[in-house]
Amino acid sequence: MKYILTALIIIALGISCDMPDTTTEGSINLSINNVDGRSLLPVFDMDADSYVIEGIGPSSSSFTLNTASVSNLIEELYPGDWTISIDALNVNSQVIGQGSGAVSVSRGETSSVNIIVKPLDGTGPLDLTVLWDINDIADPVVSARLIPYSGSEISPLFTETAGGISSSLTTLDAGYYTLILQLFETDTVVMGAVETVRIVAEQTTAGTFDFTEVNSVGGTIDIGIDVDLDNPIEVSLTGIVDTMVMGSSMIVTASAPLETETISYMWYVNGSSAGSGATVTVGSTFDPGIYRLDVIALATDGSRSGSSNHNFTITSE
Repeated sequence: MKYILTALIIIALGISCDMPDTTTEGSINLSINNVDGRSLLPVFDMDADSYVIEGIGPSSSSFTLNTASVSNLIEELYPGDWTISIDALNVNSQVIGQGSGAVSVSRGETSSVNIIVKPLDGTGPLDLTVLWDINDIADPVVSARLIPYSGSEISPLFTETAGGISSSLTTLDAGYYTLILQLFETDTVVMGAVETVRIVAEQTTAGTFDFTEVNSVGGTIDIGIDVDLDNPIEVSLTGIVDTMVMGSSMIVTASAPLETETISYMWYVNGSSAGSGATVTVGSTFDPGIYRLDVIALATDGSRSGSSNHNFTITSE
């Protein structure tokens, strides 16, 4: 879940002519607006359930407020410079985000400050497991690419174990990544998947890809992946069909109805690039077999991502 908490702090001071400046009191009306998104997350609650708000002002004055409310009135404050900090806590009272801001309070005036509360910085492990049937693939090779919004591409190293299982454990900076995963029979792709991944500081994100149903090299491809995702951007697909005759095609359109910002889309078939844009046409050049179409949705600023997929079959007649 990529989330931004926006805190709007309005400070109003009352004036009393027979009261010295150092004792003139004011108040803070604090509102918190929480915008949520979801992704492939570790087993860790990233929903903000409550907030700890702290303020430090002139003459060592301070306040602390523990609240679950989005609107709070803080009274009896001194005029001057104030530093406000906010911790966002989940239902288990674990800190999941922090932010701070400064505001100067003048007597008889209303001041405001916007505080952005972001996820904690740090690193977290990504644990990937790929499964396949050793009777179907004689010379398996697993390839994975992790693409951040900015920075260099990362290639996790997989270690094959007995029974058609390969695993990888990579420590990554907190944030969003696009995972491109492919299973090869020597040099030929027999399976592939593309997913959105989120890394949370000091928490493990895990994913298992079940590739136990595949077609032999030179034949068709059957991609069977069952991954339970909670994506940050909810992507809808229209124009999809389950079965097509060889030589025909389908025109698929991706959309994110709940989003108000501009979204870009990248398409993949069995992990190989198939184009970009909101619409893609696939199928006319495919051999009979089973295929997986993936789409990655990415916000223009790279702050949020999401994915969707559709399995379809090409028949000979």
